[in-house]
Amino acid sequence: MAFAQWLKNVEPTSTMGQLQISQWRYDLDNTTSLSQKWISGPRPTGSNPPNITEHMTFNTPLNPPLDDMGQPIQCGKVVFSDFHVSTNTLKTGAGAPTTFPGICKTDTISAQEKALIFMLFDLSSCIQKDDLPPPIP
Repeated sequence: MAFAQWLKNVEPTSTMGQLQISQWRYDLDNTTSLSQKWISGPRPTGSNPPNITEHMTFNTPLNPPLDDMGQPIQCGKVVFSDFHVSTNTLKTGAGAPTTFPGICKTDTISAQEKALIFMLFDLSSCIQKDDLPPPIP
């Protein structure tokens, strides 16, 4: 819910919880109970499985020791993204620069770049259950 609300705030959309992705890939079919699927979508008609995972995270270590209260001791997070975030970002055509940084366009940040920004901020946050709302300071 926090991810959906954040995206709605930074990428206004009429449908909360949906994100248009350009240049997505088919490298991950599904997730396990150890991971949190954040973005998924349909594969071409007739594909099996019918959905693909575009963005997911999991906390590490995978089999953590437990603290005195029986809670897992985890100290890291892995983010997997299966879409390009910099679509159409290079200047092309006659007379366009060919070296960095001149070749880069300076357009606004795309929706998928914003999704990755959220995940990078989340990556540096304390490990917590992903199905709970963020704590209020």
